[in-house]
Amino acid sequence: MTTRIASILITMSVFALAGCADAPAVTVHHYTSAEISANGGESDVTERPLTETQVTALTTWINTRSGCSGMSANIPDRPSLDVQMHEANGQSSHLSVYTRDDGSSTAYLYQGNRLVPMRCPLTSAEVATLKSALNAQ
Repeated sequence: MTTRIASILITMSVFALAGCADAPAVTVHHYTSAEISANGGESDVTERPLTETQVTALTTWINTRSGCSGMSANIPDRPSLDVQMHEANGQSSHLSVYTRDDGSSTAYLYQGNRLVPMRCPLTSAEVATLKSALNAQ
């Protein structure tokens, strides 16, 4: 085996292990509980555990995301919204939303054992829908 072929195989293996080789879609998950663990005071969503209704709405919002990619670099500090989620099988995931000064937003979804998050650009309407779901009674 040549060095070039070995290098390509190693790179592909690392991407596969990191979850970067996944299809650009979010895996369907069924969250059983969640809490907003930190928002740095920059969001109109308060820090608290979520109700069953809110967890269902959050699960639906996450499972309907499209246009996400498995490659993430330069993830900013201090998310405007961070939600920790738990599944019945004991796996934890979390969703971090970052809003930039220009008003654009990006969500990073760390699901289960993935080493790198799914990166999902968000429209202002998608951010509003997420906040509405998290504030629903």
